[in-house]
This record gives sequence, structure tokens and C-alpha cells, in this order.
Amino acid sequence: MPWTTCLVQVSGVLRNLAVPAHNAAAFAAAGVLPALRAACGALSGQAEVVLNTGRILSKLSLHEGCQELIASDPHYAPLLVGSGCGDKKSIVGVATA
Repeated sequence: MPWTTCLVQVSGVLRNLAVPAHNAAAFAAAGVLPALRAACGALSGQAEVVLNTGRILSKLSLHEGCQELIASDPHYAPLLVGSGCGDKKSIVGVATA
């Protein structure tokens, strides 16, 4: 299995695990949010992974602890709406391309 296929599957599993509210604290405690931010930048050419990352962050941003982590890190806003990914695309840019 190509590594990109594996990343798509792993990010899909994380996306599904991010849905139940009771998992949000575990995501925050494990450092998943900054790892997702870094992965999006490093894997900006992998549209499906970037989109899954956006979906995961979308789910986690509904929960107070995760909201605080996202709000306290100035690198999330450019990633989500600006030019935060390595090839100057954002999650929004990948979704609309």
C-alpha cells in the first residue's frame, strides 16, 4: 500500500474518532492538534489528507479545550483560510480547487 493511501486511511479514522465529544480531551492531551497542523503543511500536495485534516479540526473546534488550543496558536488561521500550507494553499484552497 502506498504511504499516501495509508495516510488517507489514518486521517479518515482520526476524523471519525473526532466526532464523539468525549474524545476531544484525548486528542488535545495527545498533541494531535499541532501534529495535524504540521502534517497539513508537510503534506499540502496530498489533497485528501489535507481535507481530512480540515474535517478533523472542524470537529475538534466544537469542543472548548480544543478551541482554546487552536485559538492560542497563531498558525491555525493561515492554515485554514490563508497560505499556511507548504505550496501556499490553505485547507479552503484545496477544497475549492
